[in-house]
Parts: sequence; structure tokens; C-alpha cells
Amino acid sequence: MKKMPKLGERVRVPFGGSMHEGEVVRTSDFGIGPLVFVAVEIEGADEPLQGMYELEYVEPVSAA
Repeated sequence: MKKMPKLGERVRVPFGGSMHEGEVVRTSDFGIGPLVFVAVEIEGADEPLQGMYELEYVEPVSAA
């Protein structure tokens, strides 16, 4: 992604060797650079797992 996604936006991120869909729950744009916190939906997990990603690894769902 080139621009920071909005809270609640659906995105795709790498997790466990493949791409997974999730929801943006937080963003940060200071310190080490733009970061996106995503609640990733993993098959078999009771709840989404939260991960922190550099902006360059986040894709909009529409690009999938």
C-alpha cells in the first residue's frame, strides 16, 4: 500500500508463509516508520490474531 489504511479497512498481510485477510485496528506513523496493526483471521483460531506490519507489506483486499 502506498497510503495508510483507515481503521476498520479490510487488508491482506503475510502470515505463516501465505497471505491472510484481516481488519486494521490501529496505525502509527512515527518512530521507525508507518506501521499497521491488523487483526488477522486464521482458520481454526477462536479469535483473530493481532500482528504489526510495515506499510509496504499491507495490501488492500481489492488488490487480491
